[in-house]
Amino acid sequence: MEIRPVDDVTKVLKLPKVIQLTPRRIAFLGLYDGDGNKVRDGGREIGFSQREINIHKFAHDMFLEIFGSQFPVKWSILEDTRRFETNEMKQELNKLRSEIAGFGSTRRTDDVGLQKEYIKREFLTAAQRVGLRVDESQLRTPVVSPKKGARAAGKSSLEYIQNLTGSEKFLPLWLKIVRTCTDGIILNQQSVDDVLVFHGKPHETDLFVLDVERYVRDIRWATGRGRASYLVSALDADFFQIGKSKKVKVVVRRKLKMTPFILLSAGIYLAEGDTKKDDFFVFENESVSLNVALTSSETDYIRAFIELLETVGNNLVQSWKVKVGTKYQWETEELAQKLGVITLRGGEKGQGYVRTLELDKELKNWGLSNHPILKEYSELYHHSEITGVGIPRVHILGPTQLAPYFISLVRDCVFDFPGLSQYMSK
Repeated sequence: MEIRPVDDVTKVLKLPKVIQLTPRRIAFLGLYDGDGNKVRDGGREIGFSQREINIHKFAHDMFLEIFGSQFPVKWSILEDTRRFETNEMKQELNKLRSEIAGFGSTRRTDDVGLQKEYIKREFLTAAQRVGLRVDESQLRTPVVSPKKGARAAGKSSLEYIQNLTGSEKFLPLWLKIVRTCTDGIILNQQSVDDVLVFHGKPHETDLFVLDVERYVRDIRWATGRGRASYLVSALDADFFQIGKSKKVKVVVRRKLKMTPFILLSAGIYLAEGDTKKDDFFVFENESVSLNVALTSSETDYIRAFIELLETVGNNLVQSWKVKVGTKYQWETEELAQKLGVITLRGGEKGQGYVRTLELDKELKNWGLSNHPILKEYSELYHHSEITGVGIPRVHILGPTQLAPYFISLVRDCVFDFPGLSQYMSK
């Protein structure tokens, strides 16, 4: 079908009348809901923002699968000037300056020009490594700014953005599709206005069933002492235990239904989870610190993450806390004055625990009232923190023993569903 905006009929979007929700597409909807372009001040194109190149490759493939080649892709690269303030980076830029001068190029060789050239080459190399075809003509002029977000010399705020050029008139329609699907799946609705239709409830209808025990036995991760694997022990017909050591183990399901909810939640966690994005792709060969956690102010994301942990196993929500950005320090002080107390905080810079009991309790109540699912875990509340710069948000922590399995599951749901299927039955 052809879709045209009434205020500009020269613009056209072609879509199939029915879009089948395959596992990859469901995961992509969750990923886009987290990291995709949204409508703020109007005029934005359908696009996706991330720094991890493997995730960009997946998003690029999915845009092609859904929209075809209707909209040319343009890439933007953003970075903070603080990244280039170390001696090592200055040496790299000097090498680049000599290289450009040696070839007699007309490209800029001042510091800003070299910084832009450096991150452009870095992106093109990374794209080639993962099989992402990008031509230099598709690159917009890179932006290097002291306001990007890095807090110290050598720190990076690198961000890649891919936009579908000319798609701005259709962004509201695309967001409607994304939100209809994500809301319907999270709320476990079999049908939404006969537009979104599943064969059963999205939390219960299984496309495939994963043999978790067989899957877990094949998982490996790198440590300082070599590659490690799970210790596995039986429990009952429905659950078994896994652990990195004999001392601490967690309980997970033997069989996991690969429902639309599992796939959507994997995409959401890939975008919004606290696990470092690079670690999804290197933990098997490099020793990295894996975690299972989510920090968000979005009720839907908090609910999806907790329900995902509940689905994977038993008692997997370890603790939760409330974080308030220093941007809202004034409001926090006002709350403390209302309670007749002063704000006491731990940490050298006051970035640690809130040590005022009344204020800590009030922030806990804020979390419970804004995110009802947390009421089931009220006793697992740990503390509040005044840290970062963001709006008040909730941090939910899962056990580290779960991390290799959980991270593998999220990654394979999004990037390697065919490989995951060898552990499944239909």
